Amino acid sequence: TSDNTNAAGPVTGTSTAVGIAPFAGMSIMNGRLYGWTGRKLFEHDISNLTGATVTALASTACRKVFDSGVDPATNNVFGNQYWAGTAASENQVFMFYTTHGQSQVFQFHNSKGAGPLWTCPQGFSVKQITYQNGILWCAGHWGGSSNSTGFGALYALPLDTLKPVFVNWFRRSQAHGLNLQMQEMSSSYGNQIMVAAARTGRVFIYDADMDAVSMLDSISTAGDDGEGSAGSTGSPFTSGTGPNGSSGDGGLPTDALSFTMNSDRIGQLATWGLWRFVFIFDPSQAVGTAGNYRLLYYSDDEKWNVQTSTATNDTQGGLDSGDWDFRLPFEQKALMGFDVSYEPLTTGQELEVWYKLDQGSWALAAMLTSASADAAKGRTYIQVSASDGPTFPGGQTDPPTTTVKFTSMRVKTILRGKRIAGVDHAPPVCLAVNAEAQLITFDHVWEIAIQLKDEKGGTRLKDRAVPGEKLRQWVWNMVKDKSIVTFLDGYPYKQTGKYDTWSCTIENPQDVIKRNAEGTLRLTLRTVPS
Repeated sequence: TSDNTNAAGPVTGTSTAVGIAPFAGMSIMNGRLYGWTGRKLFEHDISNLTGATVTALASTACRKVFDSGVDPATNNVFGNQYWAGTAASENQVFMFYTTHGQSQVFQFHNSKGAGPLWTCPQGFSVKQITYQNGILWCAGHWGGSSNSTGFGALYALPLDTLKPVFVNWFRRSQAHGLNLQMQEMSSSYGNQIMVAAARTGRVFIYDADMDAVSMLDSISTAGDDGEGSAGSTGSPFTSGTGPNGSSGDGGLPTDALSFTMNSDRIGQLATWGLWRFVFIFDPSQAVGTAGNYRLLYYSDDEKWNVQTSTATNDTQGGLDSGDWDFRLPFEQKALMGFDVSYEPLTTGQELEVWYKLDQGSWALAAMLTSASADAAKGRTYIQVSASDGPTFPGGQTDPPTTTVKFTSMRVKTILRGKRIAGVDHAPPVCLAVNAEAQLITFDHVWEIAIQLKDEKGGTRLKDRAVPGEKLRQWVWNMVKDKSIVTFLDGYPYKQTGKYDTWSCTIENPQDVIKRNAEGTLRLTLRTVPS
């Protein structure tokens, strides 16, 4: 019930006969309010509640329905020693308790009682749970303790099988996962859930149908999250770490929102009707201070509701991939270019494609605008590797030198809507960015025949005289051991003493012995990739 005052009071406090610690999570199921302390679950009858005050709620029947027997590490809820929360399904209330990298999930059934549901792997700290469409979702992070550096992760616990399933990481490939602890979560449209890293201001969407994680927004406007300082302007790079933008991911704020990383917090997420809601607070502010809680809301996912630029700033969003090796982790590739598909670009729209090779620096492949040649067509090929001059026989004596080589790569796409002549524009709609690459590795093969005859004194090699059978044994030993041999190939050159040096393996030996252990050994030499 609405309350415009600062009045507050205990629902069930430590001064009552029940005697409990503060609630760390609350849920409603079947007209009853459940409060979870991290150890005990209490049930309040609210279906027949009369009155709209805390006193009226406290006077309703209160029962303890579950007790894990393990007290929370402290009465300081959501400090750095433990974490706890609840979520309700059609007929169950789920609870969890996490401390020092150890998490336990419990369940309370309205007719079957309560007990442990899942003992999480040691090192995974559950920070929030939510229920949607028959699945209990558990978000948190892997780390040595509940708040140490780790990797944000998401697990699913289908209630029909009760077999935990690892779902996905959150930006693990970037700066050791950025220690995203994923403290807030809620259900969303269809089979989607919202998950947020409360301290960094990152809000993600996980789509179970697509099995994909995407970032809804990065709302930080100040601070450093490991990918560049937020809110900077000027160069397309932020401190040399990546394409410009808030938190290294998004863009400068287009409104008056202020969110400082590791100072402000995302306190709750919700989806209601056509909007997604994000609640923000600053824990350093005193209770009752103006602006203590702030609310962001996002329109639905339809493209015509995309944020446009404002008089404050251009709007910018980005997608940053993890390391990608084309499933050929040890082979060197040539990056030929990018095939980019998008809805036809209009005034004020910019689409940038960046790439980073083998953990190097970011490089801009191209920026597409409404003035680009293919803007109205909706598809552009961005060439990266190219010839550096005329081809044979036009005078070029060396091969092209602009082949862009890599083993693994990352791709960042930035979409920008600009304000032009006082008119605000939405960012473009990017449909696909596909990298085209080719293997550089090739096989250089020689078929050779070695005459294995007894070496005679006074001929080459004049400092030795080895019998043919000994020479044959040397070659066969190299074949059996898969030895890497050095092959000096002088046949391509006329000049005496000039040759190419190759590292090779010996394959397909065919031994023809004619007499007295002498004969011819035919074999294949194949280069070893370097």
